[in-house]
Amino acid sequence: MDPKKVIIGGIAFIAIIVSTGVLLRGCSSPGEEVQSALALEVGTILGDEIIRQLDGDGSVVVITRPLGEHVRQKAMEEVKSLRRAVEKGSNIEVKSVVELTAEDYAGFSPMFQGRGLPSATLLRLMDENPGVDALVSLAGQPLMHEELEDLPETRPKIFCLAVSTLPLRDLFEWSVVDAAVVKGEVSSEGGGPRYEVITQETVEYLEF
Repeated sequence: MDPKKVIIGGIAFIAIIVSTGVLLRGCSSPGEEVQSALALEVGTILGDEIIRQLDGDGSVVVITRPLGEHVRQKAMEEVKSLRRAVEKGSNIEVKSVVELTAEDYAGFSPMFQGRGLPSATLLRLMDENPGVDALVSLAGQPLMHEELEDLPETRPKIFCLAVSTLPLRDLFEWSVVDAAVVKGEVSSEGGGPRYEVITQETVEYLEF
């Protein structure tokens, strides 16, 4: 057998394997594409509201839920989308990204693990980030607690991606949350936004 033909054949085979791997990595499942689209929408809508309320300038800390394998990709897509939205369209800086841990939910029932922002953690992050203009929770809204009723007047704004099974209206009434992204109303024909922003001005339309 001609050694040159063997070498050429081997190179061609390797090239096929490499190109196939590249193609496979470039292909995403329909579910992954939907999650990416939703993350982009959440980041854009929330980012636009942050820019509006901060007048396009300042710094924010982004908070994510504990990143188990089943939520890691979606959470990272949300963080990336939000960072791109605020930093591209303004002078706002994402100072840091904080990942919550199981310790933040110590003492909570399993139904709250990774769902919502514990009040003690919120207060701790406020203390650890003096001068920051906003805390942005992608882990959900702050969990209701009486210690949130008396937040200092000079505090960072608080934005969140809301969890519909947790209370939200009372947080607006207590002036804890400045804006929340919630799932929008979808008509029987399939129209309507998938997400929308609720603020103090529009809280009357909130259902939870």
